[in-house]
Amino acid sequence: MKLTAPGSDRITAPFLENCAEAFSSNLCHIFRRSLSTGEIPADWKSAIVLPIHKDGPKEDVRNYRPISNMSLVGKVLERIVRDELSNFLEARNVIPANQHGFRARRSCATLLTGLLDTWLATLDEKSGAHVHAILLDFSKAFDRRHFSRLLSKLEYYGVSGNVLRWVECFLTLRT
Repeated sequence: MKLTAPGSDRITAPFLENCAEAFSSNLCHIFRRSLSTGEIPADWKSAIVLPIHKDGPKEDVRNYRPISNMSLVGKVLERIVRDELSNFLEARNVIPANQHGFRARRSCATLLTGLLDTWLATLDEKSGAHVHAILLDFSKAFDRRHFSRLLSKLEYYGVSGNVLRWVECFLTLRT
């Protein structure tokens, strides 16, 4: 797992890497406690937001994008939970096979490769065949957050108790 810049707790990646063996049992205890209570330390929900220049004149604020640096320790637990939830949902066939975004070994490239293959096969098999496609840009879709809908769907698929409470805590009251 590649760790990046420190968050509000100021714990750096080299520090964590160099002290991993010494800290692992304590971190394991903290992680288990967080999951068993459904609570997350406030420092793990607080970010340091830095402006990163994209391109264009540096004087124009629109040419910057915000980067949120979160606690690296919190990000480790976040990835553990993400992986376990993904495995849980995959094992129950909740995620459709044609879902490529945010999944292991699937990406926009694998989606497009599969689509192109299907389209070419259709055009090869049937003379005069046509392929119609509608492409939608959902780039702003993630600017809206429907946490209650997500939580109810997770509960519907069997995520419950303190794990569901942990996900809710993770999603809300971030600073």
